[in-house]
Parts: sequence; C-alpha cells; structure tokens
Amino acid sequence: LVALADDVDELLRPVGRIMEERSGTRDLAGRYERQLGVERLGLAKTLGHVAVKGIALLASDPFFRDGTDLTVLFHLRSKATLMAALGTYEARTRERRPDAKVQTVTLSGKPVRRLFTADGEVNQYRVELDDEVLALATSAAAIEALLAAQAEPDRSLAELGDFQYFRALY
Repeated sequence: LVALADDVDELLRPVGRIMEERSGTRDLAGRYERQLGVERLGLAKTLGHVAVKGIALLASDPFFRDGTDLTVLFHLRSKATLMAALGTYEARTRERRPDAKVQTVTLSGKPVRRLFTADGEVNQYRVELDDEVLALATSAAAIEALLAAQAEPDRSLAELGDFQYFRALY
C-alpha cells in the first residue's frame, strides 16, 4: 500500500488528463490518506509485508481527482500488527484533527467502525469482512457494496445494472 500510495499521484495524473480532459494534480495520495486516516511512514514501508499478504484498491468511478469512493482491502497476515498500525495512524489523525469522532454504524446488518470529521476531510469506514480481510473505505455505500457481494458470492457481475450500463458504453 505504501509503495502504491507513493506512486498514485504520478500514475493517475495521465489517466486523469485523458478521462477528465484537464491536467494537474491535487495531492491525490495525501487527500485519500487523510480521508482514510492512514499514513506513509518509513516503518510501514519496512514492515508492511509483516501485517498484510496483499491489498486491493476499489473505486466507484474513475474520477479520483474529484473524490471517488475509495476502498482498500487488506489480506491479513497479522491482524494485530495492522490494527496497531491503524491505531497509530488514528492517534496522529486525532492530533491533527481533534474534532475527529468515532462511532459504530450498522451497514447491511453488520457493525462498522467510522472515524470522521464533520467536514469530511476524515471519513474512514472500517469493517472485517472475515478473519483474513479487513476493509477501509471512504463511504458507507462502498462498504455496503462489499457486504452485498459477500452475502451473494455466486452472483454474476453480468447481473448488475451498473456493470450492464458500463458494458453498453464501452
């Protein structure tokens, strides 16, 4: 995740130009880090492989610069190590944003931890999908989509209206 975050502004700038027909960067990695309450630290670069086997990034649309829903799925190697790192990041977020609040919300019948500020600069939803996967997302809708997919693992992507719409376009 750290290496990917290091490259995300550079990687997405050309895509953004093509998709949105305008150039420039808006500190994408930094903005999503603040919103998710995570940081790129030297320790994370060195020890990240101890905490996770792998990650997946999911987005609701290609408009990263304008603020798409972003979800990070962690395939856990050591849940305790990742949770300790997330606790450290949250403490730093609370130092920077003392107005940050934590609440538990219920999404699709499952308790989800939310760290947020009223202005949305911090907006982290955290849920354990199972013993091996933890998700951080910037929106409740993203978590609900994950939980819906988990509830119907045999459902075909081709059945989804969004997929059909985008297939018709592209």
